[in-house]
Amino acid sequence: MLGARGSRGMAMAMTDRTSTSTVPGLPELPRREPYRTWPGTLAVLAVIVAYLATTITIDAQIDEPLRPVPAGERLQVAPGLSVVPDAGWYLDSAGSSQDEDSAQVLLVAAGAQLNIAATLWSGTTGEFVQRTQGIESEIAGARLLGDDAAFSTTELSGVTYSLITATSQARVWIAVDEQADRAVQLTGSATSEVFTQALQDMQEMLASIRVQDAQGDPGGPGDPGAWGSSEARGARGVGAVA
Repeated sequence: MLGARGSRGMAMAMTDRTSTSTVPGLPELPRREPYRTWPGTLAVLAVIVAYLATTITIDAQIDEPLRPVPAGERLQVAPGLSVVPDAGWYLDSAGSSQDEDSAQVLLVAAGAQLNIAATLWSGTTGEFVQRTQGIESEIAGARLLGDDAAFSTTELSGVTYSLITATSQARVWIAVDEQADRAVQLTGSATSEVFTQALQDMQEMLASIRVQDAQGDPGGPGDPGAWGSSEARGARGVGAVA
């Protein structure tokens, strides 16, 4: 759960409000009406799956969507959720987005990338992990290493695990606030040549995450906070200086 202070194109057919949304081969979750959080959650997972299949290459010619982040600058992921990128990482504005149910920021470095996503989620941590792992293995073709473990930082606590794709190694961190119906997921991937160093950077960025409500006060379980409020969403854009 969240601490006390605290696709690119995939279309999925969704059934009506009285039906359970399914993906072939994935376990169905217990029915809980309404499932208003699923479209945003699945959209975020679709983008993450797409990025797991790619490798970012940064050379002397920086693409227009990529912008360097000044050392120590805190970036907003969603209202009330922010991160400090490590030196050498760039903000990919084309891969960052925010809508009514979800928000995500994509940070990239040479051969590595870190997707930080926040989404509304009406369910438990275990259900979110099960759903995410099912999509990663069944759709992205990732191989889960079965090393699920608990993690905890100043602001977040939840479940972390590793996986391997055809082009990269990856680490996932998932934290769910079951009272506030929201989830935070970090998905970091890198080529095998740079994964060890990239993982250290990702862990530092994970530790830098801060969770506050939309007004800047420390958030806590049950806070309406960051996601879902149109006023909060309009306050700042994704990737803005927090």
